[in-house]
Amino acid sequence: MPRLRIGDINIDGFPDVLIVVATQSNMTSGRIWLGMNEEGFINFDPESHEYSTIYWESEDEERHERSISDYSVLSASFFDFDEIG
Repeated sequence: MPRLRIGDINIDGFPDVLIVVATQSNMTSGRIWLGMNEEGFINFDPESHEYSTIYWESEDEERHERSISDYSVLSASFFDFDEIG
């Protein structure tokens, strides 16, 4: 059974959807899907918004990026790291 969270990741007033979908029948692994609400249309295309990608720099200052849907997870939620909303 998918796990569903509702939040507003970009603080535009439209609720967005964060879903963990099982990749195994016993829910020991799942993938994250972020649906951005664009004025009533839920867009699950990770290429269309910046929030589906994690960026970091390694010790040699090389920039890396990885899609959130590449991670194997059990749960996910919205969190306001910047404390702006």
